[in-house]
Amino acid sequence: MKLLILFALILTLSTSCDRSKREASPSDWLYRKWELVETKSGTENWKPVSYVWQIEFRSDGGILYHNTKPPCCSPVRFERDQQTLKVTELYGGPGCEYVDCASPSELKLVALTANELIVENVFGSSYPAGQYVMKYKPASGL
Repeated sequence: MKLLILFALILTLSTSCDRSKREASPSDWLYRKWELVETKSGTENWKPVSYVWQIEFRSDGGILYHNTKPPCCSPVRFERDQQTLKVTELYGGPGCEYVDCASPSELKLVALTANELIVENVFGSSYPAGQYVMKYKPASGL
């Protein structure tokens, strides 16, 4: 009788798990904290940054900014479709009331490895491709 109850309990627990709410696989390198190391605009060469800027992409579609509050009009939520992050929400907190946003509609993942993330901001058809690109490395302490 105890074995039957145990079997029923295990069966109930295994069928009640919602697979769609599981966290992203740890092998998906996007979902971690990244540190900005270089930027480039248009056809310019890469330029190193002289400040600490850390960002975290979360598997629930959130974007966290570490070491600072998000700048006005920065993406704070996204929906992922393969190598494209469609921006679904922008930061508009205190101090941003009178800012006219020209923010990206998408973030394109140009490169994603364990040691490097390159993201292109896609502003729309009126801006040329490769207008603003950012290069990240995994943030220290991971």
